[in-house]
Amino acid sequence: MPKQIFGVDSTVTSLNRAFNDQSPANAVYNNQVAQATAVGTNAFALSFGAGYSSLTEDALAAKILGNLGVLPNTGLQAAVKDYLVSVGKANVGIVALQLADILSGLENATGDQAAFAPFAVKWNNEVTASYTYSANPANTGPSPIGDTDQSVTGVTLSLTNGDDFLSTQAAEAKYKTTANNDTIVGGTANLGANDVIDGGAGTDTLKAAISANGVAPTVSNVENFFIANTNAGWGFDLKNSTGVQQLWNDGSAVATNFNTITLGTTVGLKDTTADTTFNFAKATGTADAATLVLSGSGAGNTQIDAIETLAVQSTVKANTLTLKANTLETITVTGDKGLTLSATNANAASVKAVDASAATAAVSIDLAANANGVNVKGGTGADTVSVIGATKAVTIDGGAGADTISVTASKGHTLTGGAGNDSFNVAVGGKGAGETTGSLTAGDLTTSAKLIAAAVKITDFASGDTLTLNTSATKYVAADVVKLTGTQVENLAATGDLLNIVSDLTDTALPAGSGTTTTIVGGIAAGAAVSFTVGGNAYIFVNDSAAGLTAGDVLIQLTGVTAPATITFAG
Repeated sequence: MPKQIFGVDSTVTSLNRAFNDQSPANAVYNNQVAQATAVGTNAFALSFGAGYSSLTEDALAAKILGNLGVLPNTGLQAAVKDYLVSVGKANVGIVALQLADILSGLENATGDQAAFAPFAVKWNNEVTASYTYSANPANTGPSPIGDTDQSVTGVTLSLTNGDDFLSTQAAEAKYKTTANNDTIVGGTANLGANDVIDGGAGTDTLKAAISANGVAPTVSNVENFFIANTNAGWGFDLKNSTGVQQLWNDGSAVATNFNTITLGTTVGLKDTTADTTFNFAKATGTADAATLVLSGSGAGNTQIDAIETLAVQSTVKANTLTLKANTLETITVTGDKGLTLSATNANAASVKAVDASAATAAVSIDLAANANGVNVKGGTGADTVSVIGATKAVTIDGGAGADTISVTASKGHTLTGGAGNDSFNVAVGGKGAGETTGSLTAGDLTTSAKLIAAAVKITDFASGDTLTLNTSATKYVAADVVKLTGTQVENLAATGDLLNIVSDLTDTALPAGSGTTTTIVGGIAAGAAVSFTVGGNAYIFVNDSAAGLTAGDVLIQLTGVTAPATITFAG
């Protein structure tokens, strides 16, 4: 097959095959294309080849020519070695590109070069198949080394607006699929209910727009579906399709439904901002799982019901995903592109865990009003996790990166920022008398153990981290938080345990303690806050609008912080 891949795509693909005999993962490929576009072909080739400078000229010639598929050829290998000696090994990347380009043009060579024609055919097929692999967002890892994944690219067949019958048994070439990687394409409204398609062997692709609501063509042995829709509310049905591995909403600008999807089929959103519904057949158990790949997902709602575990991959570019689900419990997030994920109680009330620890780009997670005591793990990026309004204790670990964690003061939250300078936002209501609304209940105020259990706990607060109290326009700043000295805390501690200390802080006349009179003789006023250390931990107490220690107050524990003066309050 003549050369099919050109420009920067050809440059990146050819270099990977020439040096590594491998197709890179989609994310790696996209990064390399972006770099090659930015710096130019020659500069990228020089940089790529620099990684092999430790090899001798003869070893480089053998590696490149071997991966191009033209060895054994002693004379050619010697010539390329001598050429590298002449131009210098630093230019090996450009030499590899030159050899790849020369070989790609020899399919119809005559004379002395005719012997290279079959190698040129194989090389062009390899580059095309390699590009197809790397350009697929579902391929999150590199291909195996060698050509085991490089089935020869097949034919491209076009659907009509009539009834189509495509098969390996078709008499006419325009209807005949092959044993290779075929592509079946259809323009607007060409994919009809009466179409019959058999892709045969190979990894085949159907890329078409549906022609009616609920259209369900008969399709077999076609692995990848890229379906577009231009009519709001229309659906595509896979009830007559077998062997499907991937199903994509391909750029639909209107709400689209996909029905009767076989469990195990990867579903995807590609360059769409519209609502999408994926309905899986036979998803009736309590442990059904699905995989969703994002490649340009926008602000539309994505509904996936009857699935308990969902793996989300964020690829190609930053994505937005608003999930609606009726049984979803666990979400895992991977990928090297940013993701804004919403799975609020209003849309996905059953969510219990979100694990983004394997994500390498920033992930923003909104789990507003979660009612399940959700467990959240962030990745290596600067993640944002918000569980404002959660009604049960949540556990959040931001992971590496400068993370932002936001919660409403509630019983027993456990927050860990992880590595990096993190920001903790604890909503306690508005500052001032009559505004603050906190989390403690009357039952929490009976013993110190219950009081500590009900506190919001920040496990790794450290220098560089910040704490923000309330989400109203009037936040507590450093000047609003009285910081007790060691002597003052000792005086309070002399009166009893933590519960007694907090109770004393709200008294109208604090006890003097032993030896020194405390300077806070009037108690902590309603709507005011105080920080102190006791027992090796720091505490921030926020008194609500009612006088004294009452339900509605807030207690925050900073584990291992022994000097409240080091706490930074963000305004």
